[in-house]
Amino acid sequence: MKKLTIVPLIGMLFIGACLSFCSAKKSPAKALAANASQGVAVMELFTSQGCSSCPSADELLGKYAAQNNPNIIPLSFHVDYWNRLGWKDSFSDAAFYQRQRNYANQIENRSVYTLQLVVNGATDMVGSDAKKLQRAATTALGEQPPVTLLFSSRETKNDDIVRGYHSAG
Repeated sequence: MKKLTIVPLIGMLFIGACLSFCSAKKSPAKALAANASQGVAVMELFTSQGCSSCPSADELLGKYAAQNNPNIIPLSFHVDYWNRLGWKDSFSDAAFYQRQRNYANQIENRSVYTLQLVVNGATDMVGSDAKKLQRAATTALGEQPPVTLLFSSRETKNDDIVRGYHSAG
């Protein structure tokens, strides 16, 4: 069960790192704080350029990315098991297949496949199933994060950027 609570923490760290590198004149801490009480939905799609069914899942994941919601983290992992069929996916990596196998073992699902999408390391589905993904995202966003991280960034008079963080929980 510990692995399941780590995913939101990793997500929040990722969000904070991204926000802390935003312009110092904007207030990343305020942007994150507005969503700090909301859960995080880390969406991991396992896809391949050689998969003819994957574009619909890629497009759906892209719609979530376009929302620019800092609490939704869409990730795409190109697996390498399609490469042996003659189409080498230029983004594929054996480590992504291993990541997918690890999830299969963790969530006790014996199969891995392209179009597989995993939310917060706990729920898997066909990546083009918009309704199921929406339900999983809504559930994840509705969960209270185990840890809240607040990031700040400011510019000094010497044009240095000072970044900081605070954690609670």
